[in-house]
Amino acid sequence: LDKQVAAMFGQSELTHKWSEMFAQHAVPVAELLLTKKDLKKSAKPLRRAMEVGIPIINENDAVNNEELRRLVLLGDNDKLASRVARKPARADTLLILTDTPGGLDTEGNTIPVLDKKGREQVLFSGKSNVGSGGMESKVKAGFKAVKHGVRTIIANAHETDVIIKAARGENVGTRLTL
Repeated sequence: LDKQVAAMFGQSELTHKWSEMFAQHAVPVAELLLTKKDLKKSAKPLRRAMEVGIPIINENDAVNNEELRRLVLLGDNDKLASRVARKPARADTLLILTDTPGGLDTEGNTIPVLDKKGREQVLFSGKSNVGSGGMESKVKAGFKAVKHGVRTIIANAHETDVIIKAARGENVGTRLTL
């Protein structure tokens, strides 16, 4: 299965799982697939959706390869998340979920707080088991958000209640700081 076809089928499954999870808290979930062009349009619909529930924002990977090549800004969901968090969402927090406990040092230990000077201590080898960006993409995208005042955390998607913990300000994963 090529990536575009996998994206077409996987997106509905992803949205369904998020809907089930947030239904336990009576929070509706919407799906929003974006391209670079969409980011230049009005932010009002996104902000209204955020007032109602949780918009699951994902890159529209189902578009053709030629369009993907033209969308230099994006290319992975880490960059997209950082871009949307800064503007149009104007988020106070960006939580980047991954399949590791956060940023790891060369010995495999989670780095609780990472500043730009400490980037050399992060283990950047390999890509995510499920994504395309890898830790380097997450860290780069995260620091862009931090630079614009967005609190940014990289944490394990499989940790119990990780979203709730992060929203409460509890220490999870790796918090990026300037």
